[in-house]
Order: sequence, then C-alpha cells, then structure tokens
Amino acid sequence: MVTSVDEISENALALDEDLRIDPAERLVDSTRQSTAVNAEQLAILHRRAAEIESGSVEPIPADEAFEKMSETLLKKRRNA
Repeated sequence: MVTSVDEISENALALDEDLRIDPAERLVDSTRQSTAVNAEQLAILHRRAAEIESGSVEPIPADEAFEKMSETLLKKRRNA
C-alpha cells in the first residue's frame, strides 16, 4: 500500500491540535539535521503550540497563509 505525502498530511492535520505535536517532533527528529537546528525548531514548535492553546494567536488554514504570502510577494515584485 502506497500512501502519498498529501494523504499523510491530511491525516495528521485531522488530529486534534494537541496531538499534532508528537508526529511533528518525530518528523523533525528524523531529518537528522544538527542538534542545534532541531532544538531551535522544536522550541519554535512548542512556543507556537502554546500560543494557539492559550488563545493569544488564532491559527489560519495553510492555504490561506500561502495565498497571503503569494499576494505579498507579488506586490513587492511589482513595486521593485
């Protein structure tokens, strides 16, 4: 059985927010990057999860975030 990255991502994103941390940490750890990079990435991951849980930030869907980034980049290119 072959599972695509999109299917894995969809399944992971279907998890409750608090359950997403563990697989995210495992993926980061599996990249075998330097310990410093992994520690920094995990610190950011934990901080962002805490911000979401506390309600200090409201997450937006990835497609919306990517669309906003694309719009910003297009505007900067037009003004350059």
